[in-house]
Order: sequence, then C-alpha cells, then structure tokens
Amino acid sequence: MYPPKRGVRAPVAKEKQTRARSTSAVKALPKPSKSELKDAGLAASIVDSIAAAFSTHSNVLSLHGLTPEDFSPSMINLCDAANRALALFSDLELRGDAEVDAPTSRWSASTGAVRETCSQLRGYCETVLTGLNELRPLLLKVAGTGISANVDEAIGAVGELSTFASVLADVRGAVANRDLEAAKAVILKHQRQPLTGRERSQTATLVGWLKSTWIPAMERWNSFAAEIEEARRTSDAKHIKRVVKSVKERASADSSHLAPVVLRGESVETLVSESLVDPAMKSVAALARVSALQQSVDDAIATSDYTKLGALVREAQLDDTLARDHAEAINRAKMALLDLQRMAKLTLQLSDALKAGTPHDLAEALATANEAIVRQRLSGDAAAGEKAAVAAAQLANALKDDAACSVDPNSVGALLIEHVTAPGWAPQLSVLYYKVGKALQASLVQAQTAGAVTSAVNRIRSGSDATDADRDVLARAYRAGLDRSGHASVVQELALHIRRAFGVTLKLHYDSATRVVSVDERLDFAKVRAAIVDALPTGPAGGGELRVRYEDEGDFVLVEGQSDWEHLVCEKLREGMASGLRVELYCDRPAAAPLTSPLHDARKPSTPTRSNFANSNVTPPKR
Repeated sequence: MYPPKRGVRAPVAKEKQTRARSTSAVKALPKPSKSELKDAGLAASIVDSIAAAFSTHSNVLSLHGLTPEDFSPSMINLCDAANRALALFSDLELRGDAEVDAPTSRWSASTGAVRETCSQLRGYCETVLTGLNELRPLLLKVAGTGISANVDEAIGAVGELSTFASVLADVRGAVANRDLEAAKAVILKHQRQPLTGRERSQTATLVGWLKSTWIPAMERWNSFAAEIEEARRTSDAKHIKRVVKSVKERASADSSHLAPVVLRGESVETLVSESLVDPAMKSVAALARVSALQQSVDDAIATSDYTKLGALVREAQLDDTLARDHAEAINRAKMALLDLQRMAKLTLQLSDALKAGTPHDLAEALATANEAIVRQRLSGDAAAGEKAAVAAAQLANALKDDAACSVDPNSVGALLIEHVTAPGWAPQLSVLYYKVGKALQASLVQAQTAGAVTSAVNRIRSGSDATDADRDVLARAYRAGLDRSGHASVVQELALHIRRAFGVTLKLHYDSATRVVSVDERLDFAKVRAAIVDALPTGPAGGGELRVRYEDEGDFVLVEGQSDWEHLVCEKLREGMASGLRVELYCDRPAAAPLTSPLHDARKPSTPTRSNFANSNVTPPKR
C-alpha cells in the first residue's frame, strides 16, 4: 500500500485477517496517486499518534521521523490543536491534589482559571475531532474500511478527554460556589452519560468524592446556615445571639465533617465566622438601628418635623443591611414623611381658602382634606367618610362653573367627616378643617342671598311692587352689609333699592299723645324730620326747637343729624324688618337752657331722667 516512515507504526491493523480485508477493499477502489499515498501515510501516522497520546495522556504527540514540511496546512492545524489540548490537560493534572478523598479542594489555581483551562481544552478537542473526521475519506480511499477502526479509536480518546474536562469544570464550579444543586446536577449528568477507559476512572473518582463526601458536608453546612437565617427572620436580637452561639459550638465540634466544603486558604472557624456569624451579628446591629429609627420616626411624626424625618430616611437608605433587612421600617418612615408634607401643603391650602373666602376655593380645600382623611383611614365611619369625600369632590367641580346659588348651604354639614387625630394630622389641622366647613356654608348663604337680592332688585327696577319676600331679602342683605362694614354708606347702592321697596313707620310720642307716621324716604334724615314736623301740632310746646330722641336700654339718645339717624336705622335693621321698619321716637320742644360753662356743648343736651318728665308734656316710657 504505502511504505511506513521510520519509527512510525503501520497505519493498518497488524493482524493478517485485517490486512486481507483492507487489501481487498483497496483493490475495489480506484488506484490512488503517489501524492495521495504520501498524504494517507502521514494521516495514518497522525491518527495513530493522537489515539496513543490521548489514551495515555502524553504531554505531546510522538511523530517520529515526521517534520512540519511533510504536512499539509490542515494536518499542521490538527497536530497543533492536539498538542495544545494535551499540554492543557497536563497543566490541569499538575494543579490537582493527589489525595483521592479531596481531589478538588486545594487546587493552587483559582476556580475561574481552572474553568477557563477546561473550556480551552474542550475547544482544542473539538478542533482535533473535526480534523480527524476530515482525514477519514482520504484514509478510506487508500487503505479501505479497515482504517476506520484507527480513526474511531482516536476520536473516542479525544472525546473522552473533552467530556472529562467538562465534568471537571462543573465539579470545580459547584464546589467553589458551594452550590449543592449544581453538584447534584453533575452527578445526574454523569449517570446519564457514562465514560469509558481512563477518563471513566478519573470522572468516577471526582463524582464519587462529590457524592459521598462533599454533598453530605454541604448539607450539614446548609443546615447551620438555615438555622441562622430562620433566627434572623424573627427580628429578635436575643434569639439570634442564642442561635449563633449554638451554631458556633456545634460547627467547631463537627469541623472534621465540614472540612470538605472548606476551600484553599480557609478553615472551618473562619468560614463559620465570615459566612454565618458576621452576617447574623450585623443583623443584630441593624435591629438596634431600626429600633432607634422607629423611635426617631415616631418622635418626628409627633412633632410634625418632616425635616428631621427626611434626614432619618436618607441615613437609613445609606445603610445596606438596614435597607435590605428592614425595608418595611424605612417605607413606613417614607410614607410618614409624605403624609407630613401633604399635611403641611393641606394646611396652607386651607388657610389660603379661608383668606380667599370664595365657595370654589373653600370647597376644593375641603375636598382635598376629605381625601387625606380617607387615605389615612382617620374617619370614624369608613363608608360615610368615602361618601363625604366623593360628595365634596363633586361640589368642588360644580362650583367651578359659579353654581353656588343653586347649592343648599345646609348640605355642607354632610360633607364634614368625623375623624380622629393621628401622627401627621394634628388637632390644629382639625380646627382649621371645621373652620373651612363653616366658612363654606356662610359663603353659600351669601351667594344665595346675592342671587335673591339680584332678583329682587331686577323686579323693583322693572317697576313691579316689592313683595314681602323681596323686603326680607333686601333687609337681610342690608344687615349683612352693615355687619361687615359698620356703616350704612358701604351699601348705599343696596339702600336705594330698599328705599323703593318699603319705607319706615314712625311711632311719635309728643305732648301726652301718640301718633303714627309713614315715611317713604327713610334714609334721608332731613326728609324724616320734615315728616315729623308736619305730623306734630304747630305752636311752641316749651318754646324751643323740636327735639327727637329714642330709648336705648333705659336711656334717651338724641337724634340730631344724618349720622345719628343712620346709627338708629342700623340698630333697627339688625332687629329685623321683614314687614317694614318701625321706629319709636320721643319728641318735645324744650326751652333753651342758659350756658353755665364754656365747656358745655349745647348741641348734645343731657339725657332726661324720669323726674324731668314732670316738667314736660312728654309721657315717660313705661318700665
């Protein structure tokens, strides 16, 4: 077939029977060329060398008598990948510990480096497998089907090594990460894909150690970790300390069983301390901090100090342990801060609404307050509170269109929610809340009165006779104006319409007689006085000027001019005038008294006493 090179064993089978089959197969094929015979010889040598090297885990291929000049580019690539794979595997063997009971626990290289080496090894093995499959057609053409056994042997050896590298990487990763589930997955994978040859023995050693030694130790370790984690969830510092003490004692006594989970540079004591005790004690410290935080939050809420509360929240968020294990406490502080800020904003809104005094502003502030009461669950009756909140919101929307005249002021009472005070809702805020409700009711009454006044004025302007209802509306509006201003001149425009709506009835006491006089122009004192003079008898009754007075709590007050008369009208308006204004006056004509002092004011005579009536013709009022 082809002459073997020196030092290279024949690529075909050694037994005569196999040689006979190969020869017959070759005769059935077209005769290969000289170059093909040469390439096939080189390829057969490479295949046999790869099978031998990968089966015995040699460091490099043994290609005796062959030089790179004899190889094609594909053969060079194949040999290079095979040599790199063998070198990497040799490197892995040197990194491992010789002890069978813990083959992966004390590798000098890091887990990442080992896994990277295994990954590279698998990559080179894949390149070798691809190259071997590419050589198969050439060998079949030259040597027949008998050569397939050599190729399959080489492919099997390379594949076994690649699979072993994969198992090795998985075992090292599971052990380094203390991942119990990953370790169990490695065992299951090995059971499903068993290996053969030397790789089977090595993989069985790894998997057996993992199953019999490492997994029981890891389960014991996890039981300790679970105890401490359960204690941490109780948020009981004393209980956590008791559990930590117990775990430390038992782990120390059980250190020989826990040794397989210890990595290079660790000890059972340091592992227990760093992985279990330290996190647990950090939780204890965090519990103390969260207790202080909760107390500070309560104090800040009680004093409505949202500046302090905001600082507490920021400080807590910067504490990783506190933020992770006690997020609920931090969220409570956040919600309290938001509530305090909303209440501060609500306080301003209520105060501004009281200053504005408009129905819409007051209703909108009341709706916002009701929403806050319902959101914070402060209402005594939850269902009634929600109903009132909805009604207040509807009223605020209705008053946007200036519909205050159509709203019943008495309905405001149903919009006020009976509630309790709480952190963030101080008693002072409740007082402000009820003031807004009262102001809203008053503003609606005023709006209704204004609407009724407008209707009454329009009827009077049109020439219609004023009804009793018109008089009552105008009187109430007039009184309201006087109450706000303290003087009738502020409501002069309204007074003009009142003057047209009805006059004033004067009950005059003069010279032991009583007379009743009606005056249309009641706000002009000059005309009122002229009507009084016309109603009284002529002639001197005492010889002096006409004096007009009225009684006020037993005293007689002189009416001399317009301001005195307006003051009297104001007093009578406040008493009510639904069916007209009635004023009782006492008139006489006293003789002028001589001046006894330059300081005496003749325009303001002294108030008469009951003895003075004996010398006058005016009948004193009955007590």
